[in-house]
Amino acid sequence: MSNRRNSLHAIHALALGALIVLPWQAGAQSAYPARAVHIVNPFAPGGTLDIMVRPIAERLSQRWGQPVVLDNKPGAAGAIGADFVAKAAPDGYTLLITLSNTHIHNVILNPKTPYDPIRDFEPVTQLCSGAVVFAARSSQPSNNAAELIAAAKASGKAMSYGSWGIGSTGHIFGEQLRRQSGLDLIHVPYKSDIPALIDLIGGTIDVSFSGPAAALAQVKAGKVKILAVTGTQRLSAFPEVPSFAEQGIPGMELTGWFAIFAPGKTPRAIVQKVSADINELLRVPEIRQRMLDGGCEPVGSTPEQFAAAFREAFPRWAELIRASGAKLEN
Repeated sequence: MSNRRNSLHAIHALALGALIVLPWQAGAQSAYPARAVHIVNPFAPGGTLDIMVRPIAERLSQRWGQPVVLDNKPGAAGAIGADFVAKAAPDGYTLLITLSNTHIHNVILNPKTPYDPIRDFEPVTQLCSGAVVFAARSSQPSNNAAELIAAAKASGKAMSYGSWGIGSTGHIFGEQLRRQSGLDLIHVPYKSDIPALIDLIGGTIDVSFSGPAAALAQVKAGKVKILAVTGTQRLSAFPEVPSFAEQGIPGMELTGWFAIFAPGKTPRAIVQKVSADINELLRVPEIRQRMLDGGCEPVGSTPEQFAAAFREAFPRWAELIRASGAKLEN
C-alpha cells in the first residue's frame, strides 16, 4: 500500500509539473510576438543584408500580425550592432541579421571584441551561404582577375581596394589576394559595400570586394563589371564570371553565411518559432529567387543545425584569416 501511495504521489507531482511548465511553453509560442520585433542590421542601409532581409521582414510582419522593423546600427565592422543585440533583453523582440564577419572575423582579429559569439547569442537559422564578388569599373580594360593581376604587376603600381569594413570578409579576401598574387594592394574600409561601390564608380578606389546583391544593380546599370567570385562555383547571378579558383588563384574558396541570431538565453520556444517561421519563408519562390539573384544560396536550418555548422566553420575561417595577415589597422 505504501508503494502504491508513493507511486500516486509521484504521478501527481509529474502532472503538477506539467501543468506548471507546459502552459508557459505553449504560451510563449502562441503569444509571441505581442508587439513589434526589431531586426538589427549591423551594417549601413542599402547593402546586401538590407536587400536580403526586407522581403523576409515584410512576410514575417504579415504572418505575425505585428510590425517587423529593420534597424541599422553600423560601425566597427558590424561589432556595434552585434554588441547591441548581445546586450538586448532576451525576449525575442530584438534579433540580429548578420554576416559571418561579426561572429568569426571580429573575434579573431580583435581580442577586445565586446561580446562572445557563443555565450551572448542564440543561433536561430542560417539564411544562406554567400560568395563575394571582385568588382571593377566598367571602363577597366581587364575582363577577369587574372588579367587585372598581370596588368597591375606589369605597371608596378599599387592598387586600392574597398570592402565593407576592417575585418570583413571582403578585407580578408583582399589580403589573401595580396598574399597569393604578390600585388601591392591597399585596403580602404567602408561601412557597407554600397559606399565602396560608389567610390569605385567615381574612381576613388581601383577595385572592390562586394556582396553580389549590392553589385548587381551597378552591373545592370553598366557602371561595374565583375572580375571573379569567391567560392568553388559560379553564381547564378553572374553565370559568365569564373571563380578565382577557375582562374588559377588559390585560397579564395571559402563562403560566408547570412544568419539570424537572438540574444543569449532567449527562451527556446521563441527561438524555435522564429527559426521555423523563417525557414518556411525560405521556401517561398520569390524569396529564394531574391537570394539566388543576389549570389546567396538559400540554406535554412534549425537552431541546432546552424550551431553545428558555425562550430565547424570557425576553425577553417580562423586559419584563412590568420594566413591572410589581415590587421585591424592598415
